[in-house]
Amino acid sequence: MVMHNVRVSSQLIKILVIAALLACAGILIWSTSRKSDTPPVVYLDESSGEFWQSRLHYIPPMENSNEGTPTIVRAVMAREPLTISNTLYLFRFTAEARQSLDATAHKSGYADPSIEALFRDNHGKEVRRPEARAKWVPADSPEGQKIMNP
Repeated sequence: MVMHNVRVSSQLIKILVIAALLACAGILIWSTSRKSDTPPVVYLDESSGEFWQSRLHYIPPMENSNEGTPTIVRAVMAREPLTISNTLYLFRFTAEARQSLDATAHKSGYADPSIEALFRDNHGKEVRRPEARAKWVPADSPEGQKIMNP
């Protein structure tokens, strides 16, 4: 009788371990397959020409880790692939707007999603065409509006 109980409990333990492993695998697959509600944002390092995407809303301009200068800006794309020819315009915040945003942003350097509205507001934002010699202009100026709404 005792041997029978040991076999049953051993089999029960095996079944429970297998069930737990399957549950963990299911949770892992489910969590990695979910689509994020936040679409990726495109950034451009103007010094290297390298594009990258992130679901974090960084506050441009950001410093280039190699040079330590603020060369990374946000790119508004017409379509993929991520190239200069598919870029509608670039934007960054003025130093004053950046200070205000930094005061409300996380210490890790990205903006809290609740302040995403500030990214849509044109006050304190500068824009330019993606061509290398294009000049930065205030987004809320007539020239800035032409760049953002061709």
